[in-house]
Amino acid sequence: MDRIGEIIREQIELLIEREMKTSIPLPKLVSILSKYNFLLPYEMTKEGEKSPSVTLYYKYNNDNNNVDNDVALRKDFDKLQDIVKRAGWTISSCGNYYDGLRNLYKRYQDRHPEFGVGTFFVNLETEYGQTMDDYFGTEAFELKHDDYYEPSKSMGDNERLGVIYHRGIFYHFTERKNLKSILAHGLRPKNGGGITVWRNTSPRIYLSLLPEFDKIDYGYNDEETPNDTVLLKIDLRPVMNNFVFYVDDKYENAVYTTSNIPPQFIEVVNCEEIHSNYYFRFAMEKFFGEIVEKNFGNCSEEIKKRRIQEYSFDILLMMKKNIERLCNRWNIEIEYVKSPDYIIKDIIRNAYY
Repeated sequence: MDRIGEIIREQIELLIEREMKTSIPLPKLVSILSKYNFLLPYEMTKEGEKSPSVTLYYKYNNDNNNVDNDVALRKDFDKLQDIVKRAGWTISSCGNYYDGLRNLYKRYQDRHPEFGVGTFFVNLETEYGQTMDDYFGTEAFELKHDDYYEPSKSMGDNERLGVIYHRGIFYHFTERKNLKSILAHGLRPKNGGGITVWRNTSPRIYLSLLPEFDKIDYGYNDEETPNDTVLLKIDLRPVMNNFVFYVDDKYENAVYTTSNIPPQFIEVVNCEEIHSNYYFRFAMEKFFGEIVEKNFGNCSEEIKKRRIQEYSFDILLMMKKNIERLCNRWNIEIEYVKSPDYIIKDIIRNAYY
């Protein structure tokens, strides 16, 4: 009777978590699944208790000759699927050596030499992970975004593009053939396809915190085709309290929501304009840093700020004088840059505030 009561309590817990769109803590999930013979390959450490993903293996009952292992696995796996769904987790992949999970044997072979090609693994991840606001904070914040588009090979492979992300502004790439439907009906969550093609997630809309410049199609003078890449800007700032976005740590700058996004918050934007504005600020900040280091590099931070303020007009002229050179260096179309003078003044002013 106590066992039945425990099962009922567990089921109620799972239903509550699912309704609240949160994922139950990993130790709790592992504890429940261990009752159905799905175990951790090794003892969980404290560092792993908040992990958004976990691998379990199925422990066959080889001590009982009357048990058909395949039948037992199927029966227990059905239970695992139900529990995982209720717990706010998802199965990203499962199977054995022949199902493409060969890498797991190398990972665990030192601690588990008993694992063989028939060992059945299940990879799980949180359906509702860490929320975007919990991770990044609720104010505007700075991210470092990979410099995917590298107009000048001389800059090297390790250059980073410093940009500012604003809460509520997102980007999304789609093909031109999808544009009519999106602008009429908005973005709707889908299961699989695109970014989640290899994962069994619930329906989601994936957005990027920053435009990914490697996906931009610069062939604007070419004839438009249905397969052209189109960049969408989603501005949810007036209604952000109505949405919950979760961080997906499998991708850089990626977040997702399970809610529909209405068309009135979506607009098609000019890729060149977005690219040029980001890179113009980046190029000018980099050049400003070079000027300061060359002239005031040996000063303390306090004196350095004072010198920047005193010589702000000279620095401004120097930066404006080099706009054309820097734009050529970074392949920036200056006609797309909004208020270049304001951007330069803003960089200088922020340095001595």
